[in-house]
Amino acid sequence: MNRVPLAQIVFALAVLTTGSLFPGKPMLAANAYTYTSTGNDHGQDTIVLLIDGPNMSMDDTVKGGLVFRSAEDYMAILDHKDKQYVHLSIEQMEQLASQINPAMEAMRKQLEQLPPEQREMMKKMMESRMPQMQDEASQIEANIVATGESGNYAGFDCEWWEMRRDAELIRSACVADTGKIPNGAASLNTLHRMAAFQKKLFKAFDKLPMAPSTTIFEEMQRIDGFPVATRDFKNGVMSHETLLTSVADREASASDFEPPADYTERALTGPQ
Repeated sequence: MNRVPLAQIVFALAVLTTGSLFPGKPMLAANAYTYTSTGNDHGQDTIVLLIDGPNMSMDDTVKGGLVFRSAEDYMAILDHKDKQYVHLSIEQMEQLASQINPAMEAMRKQLEQLPPEQREMMKKMMESRMPQMQDEASQIEANIVATGESGNYAGFDCEWWEMRRDAELIRSACVADTGKIPNGAASLNTLHRMAAFQKKLFKAFDKLPMAPSTTIFEEMQRIDGFPVATRDFKNGVMSHETLLTSVADREASASDFEPPADYTERALTGPQ
């Protein structure tokens, strides 16, 4: 079985009720939410969230895909380029943490012994190899406030909110009333479940810079609404923007929430 570094999985995750599916039988209850995403690091890509009750899939034309079934706590990261996938489980992450945490703690202590300039150089080198790494400040809960400004995306009116950490703007979101979005409340609930599962996955790493920062879906739990536009900021400058462009009904079957049959499973390994 091929293996994939944990750092790659963490980076892939750093980007997003009730019901059931019966294999082989199409369903009409699914909704496809299409977003365009523009970032300084990758140009523009398209993201499609397909949600049917407690199940969802995410397909990103640049970063790959994801499937999640909340009733089973099943998540898989898809690599379309190599036609491979990684199944993530809490047991796997805990096992990896027992191996990685001591090494990361030893590395941190070594960094503390270095002169300031050399320590900063080493930190930048590590961040370049593992872009998902975060400092202690990024683990502080963000303060979320309404700006009083409004917008409209894909025909849905929304209100803008800002997320600030220690007064620094890190993200903003334009949030629509879930009652105005097709199956908005149920779909948002599924996204909340995915965020909660992701948080459980990385709980074993919560004292280290391996864990991803708070996701937009976790933040939406503190705001009553469905995100139709989000903007990420770095050093006060917008680095990434994601906009809802359409919502459509779509048939779905169990296979939509499974890794494709011709994809090969890859095992999870520690950072390399």
